[in-house]
Amino acid sequence: MKDLSFEEKRFFIILAAAVATLIWIHEVAVLLFVSYGLALAFDPYVTRYEAKGRSRARSAIFLGTLVLLVALIVILLIVPPLIRETVDVIAEFPRYLDWVNVFIRERLGSVLNFPKDVSVDQEALRSELRRLGTTYANEIWEVLKTGMLQGYSIGLALLNILLLPFFTFYMICDLERIHSWGAELIPPRFRSKTLTVLKQTRSILGAFVKGQLMVCFALGILYSIGFSVISLPNAIGIGMSSGMLGIVPYLGSTVALIFGTLLSVVTYGTFTAVFLAWTVIAVVQLLESFVLTPKLVGETVGVHPLVVMVALMIGGNLFGLVGIVLAVPVAAVAKVLLREIK
Repeated sequence: MKDLSFEEKRFFIILAAAVATLIWIHEVAVLLFVSYGLALAFDPYVTRYEAKGRSRARSAIFLGTLVLLVALIVILLIVPPLIRETVDVIAEFPRYLDWVNVFIRERLGSVLNFPKDVSVDQEALRSELRRLGTTYANEIWEVLKTGMLQGYSIGLALLNILLLPFFTFYMICDLERIHSWGAELIPPRFRSKTLTVLKQTRSILGAFVKGQLMVCFALGILYSIGFSVISLPNAIGIGMSSGMLGIVPYLGSTVALIFGTLLSVVTYGTFTAVFLAWTVIAVVQLLESFVLTPKLVGETVGVHPLVVMVALMIGGNLFGLVGIVLAVPVAAVAKVLLREIK
């Protein structure tokens, strides 16, 4: 390779400084990257609507309004029943303790030969739970906040969420100009190869974001149907919440497992009910792995499961929840770069 010219050296120095700055102010960088990913995902639909004679800004506003309305409807379907169900679970706690007593006396007792009068001291258990809650609630909250926000303040995280639609809107409106401006900055000697890599990267990011959103919505529907079939309380709330949280790998299925098990025990108190909830979760996960993800996300991302797990650990360690969300697309982009380097 020829020696780098002064302009090329300056370009790489500026690029390195920009990357270092984005890592340093990663709160802003994440907002930019997420809004850019959403802009790539929605760009084909905006372009299609724009082809009918509307301006790009009007097309983006129309699509954005439609997405926000759908999101609002989903939230209204999920949040009120979820709050109601949480209140009901708390109200049913004494009955749950009664079930624990019966389980210990009649089932474990027959196996372990417990005395027939053995039981759980409900008042002592309530007192102990209150003590544990008072002692550890703040510590648990701090651990969760540190792990999930990784240096973010809650206020900044909420501000980023509020700003995300506006950043996405301007990204969509100026997407072509952003790409053209970026292409002009690349030194001519590296421009052709770099633009090829960037085109593949944009394709991967757009396919990932669009496909993942569709997978999450489909998971929410499937969980809701499955939990409704087995008559689990608040099936729609738990199902849609688990599906939407599926945007973070493994988080949605974990939430479904925890709440499905808890509500099955509290509501029915039988192993059969718990087994049915686990069956629903297992079936949905199989459908996600072998039908939804291959069909909706496709082979475009195509990252090995071991690489996914390593990327999740690295992303979570460096940037918390945000790092986990971005780990898979970043790994896919890295795969493209490594392939081109070869």
